[in-house]
Amino acid sequence: MQTNRRPETYSENQTKMHARPVPNKLLVLWLTLLVVLVLVGAGLFVWQSKQGSTQAKQTTVPPVMTVTVEPAQVRMVHQEVRVTGSIWARDPLTLASEANGLQIQKVMVDEGDQVKMGQVLAVLNSAILSAELEREKALLAASQAALQKSFQPNRKEDINGLAAAVAQARASAAQQQAVRVQAEANLSNAHNNAKRYLDLLGQGAVSAQEAEAKETTERVARAELKNAEEKIHASDFVLKQAQERLSMAESGGRREDVQIAQADVQRAQANVHRLEALLAQTVIRAPSDGLITRRDAHIGDSSMSGKSLFTMIRDNEIELRAQVPEKDLAVLRTGQTVKMSSPALGSKIVDGRVREIGSNVDPDTRLCTVRIAVDSTSGLKPGMFAEGRVSLQNYNATTVPSRAVVSRDDKNF
Repeated sequence: MQTNRRPETYSENQTKMHARPVPNKLLVLWLTLLVVLVLVGAGLFVWQSKQGSTQAKQTTVPPVMTVTVEPAQVRMVHQEVRVTGSIWARDPLTLASEANGLQIQKVMVDEGDQVKMGQVLAVLNSAILSAELEREKALLAASQAALQKSFQPNRKEDINGLAAAVAQARASAAQQQAVRVQAEANLSNAHNNAKRYLDLLGQGAVSAQEAEAKETTERVARAELKNAEEKIHASDFVLKQAQERLSMAESGGRREDVQIAQADVQRAQANVHRLEALLAQTVIRAPSDGLITRRDAHIGDSSMSGKSLFTMIRDNEIELRAQVPEKDLAVLRTGQTVKMSSPALGSKIVDGRVREIGSNVDPDTRLCTVRIAVDSTSGLKPGMFAEGRVSLQNYNATTVPSRAVVSRDDKNF
């Protein structure tokens, strides 16, 4: 049975296990020691490698730059200031007409032409202005004649007629005086008769009718005297007026009439002068010698007040407007000579002269405008770029070769 055989198998296995050989303890010990030595050696190797690398870095010799030594020398140094900028017209002139709505009839010059002062550049249509001027001249002549007449408005024959009127008025006044004397005498006679007849009526010598007739005659005589006196006043007034007219005719016109006539003459003269000025503006002339740089006038165009017809450079004067750093202003002076060049001139060098140093420095750029006069025959034209060199005094300085100077971050070493 299986239950009886299992113990035997177990016993046999144990017997076989006890029967295997036992490892050597000394061999195990050596193997363990060998493993420890290998680990320690590896650690020492790694540590020495790191130490060696560090020492190698510490003992590395930096590279050496090879240089050439030259002695510094005291030499004469030429000092100059360099400036750059654009060429401008010193005084550009814009020519325009003050007359409006006039057609351009002639254009006498073109761009690039040299002109002289007073030279005709263009002509505008002046027919309307000429007609108006002739009319105003006629009105002026009429006003001047009226002024002369206001001083002596009457001719000689008119004055003689006024003198005759004075004589006639004087004669009429004398006649009225005589009538008055006669009227006074008649009244006195009529008064005496009326009184006498009144006394006789009281005595019964005359009738009442006769007495009343004498009183009526007295009243008529009194009325005739009054009428004579009134005619005397009228004749005196007529005589006075005739004398005043004669006096005015002999002495001249009244002051008010003369003043009015003078005002008319002045108004007519002002209109004539205005039209003459407008007529002169129809001829466009050069205000000075110079160069025509631009022409905007074309035949058939209408003129407008303020509209440019020509642009010119007065007296052909041009200049370089250079922007100079403020640090260089201390050595610049008006009148200094400037050697100028431009790409447009090639290798040609032209002379300039410092004409004006600006009074203001731009607070943002720290630059100041310096104006340098340039000869108009130099070949430079407005708009060109140019460079100038202003020579200053030479001085002694310690110098080194330029190759020995190294520039970095705007600093020299």
